[in-house]
Amino acid sequence: MGLDVRGADLEGAQLRSLPLARLHGGLAFLAFTERLRATPEQREWAAAHLEGADLVYARLEGAWLCGAHLQGATWRNAHLEGAILDDAHLEGANLREVFLDASTALVNVSLAGSEHGEVSFVDVRWGESTSPYQIGRSFSCWATNSTTRYRSR
Repeated sequence: MGLDVRGADLEGAQLRSLPLARLHGGLAFLAFTERLRATPEQREWAAAHLEGADLVYARLEGAWLCGAHLQGATWRNAHLEGAILDDAHLEGANLREVFLDASTALVNVSLAGSEHGEVSFVDVRWGESTSPYQIGRSFSCWATNSTTRYRSR
């Protein structure tokens, strides 16, 4: 396990270019007993608060950001290969040119909200870092009747 920031208030933190591989920012996705035994309040207390954080060029490979509050965070060129973002809040986040792979899990994430707007996925790279498959389109999402919809621009 990497750095444990469960429950930490890192709102607006400057984490640019830091090696944060295997960061632990919430109750573990894979440790079901930990999550099942926790009340909703305990899950919220364990969630890291990184709203508006600068994560540009951060190395977050294998990070566990379950329930983390990442609204408005800037992730440009961050490495999220193998990261698990389960129940994470990404509203208004800038995920331009981030690196993802087949083991990156975006599970039940919040992508849009009235306060922070929608997440920005532009030029996201999926695959091996030596020959990334680059998506050169912009994707946006919007919420309608509790259903999130996606469109390509």
